[in-house]
Amino acid sequence: LVDYWRYIFEADPPSLRIAAACGTSPARGFPPAAWRAHVGEAVGALRQVADARRMRELYSASTYDRVIWDLVEIYHVFGGVNASSAGLRGPMPPRSSDGALIGAPAYVC
Repeated sequence: LVDYWRYIFEADPPSLRIAAACGTSPARGFPPAAWRAHVGEAVGALRQVADARRMRELYSASTYDRVIWDLVEIYHVFGGVNASSAGLRGPMPPRSSDGALIGAPAYVC
C-alpha cells in the first residue's frame, strides 16, 4: 500500500511528495483546504489501485475495508490528519468511554 501511495504522488512536486509521505501539510504555497482535497482524492485513488490488485482469496472485502480505515483514520499513515475516509466503507474506529479514539499515535516521517 505504501508503494501505491508513493506512486499516486509521483507526478507531484517534491514538497507535496514529502508532505504526503510524512502525513503532514506542505510547508508553504498550498492552502490547507486544497491540500485536504488533494489528499482526499489520493486516498480514493489508493483504494482503487489497491482494490484492483487485492487478492480476494486472501482478503475479504470487510478485512480490506478495516485495514484501509485503520491506516487512514486511526494510524494516519496515509494523509496524516488531513485525510478523511468518509467515503470508505468499514467499521467505525474504536473509542473509549469518554469518546476519544483508541489507537496508535500518528505516523511520523
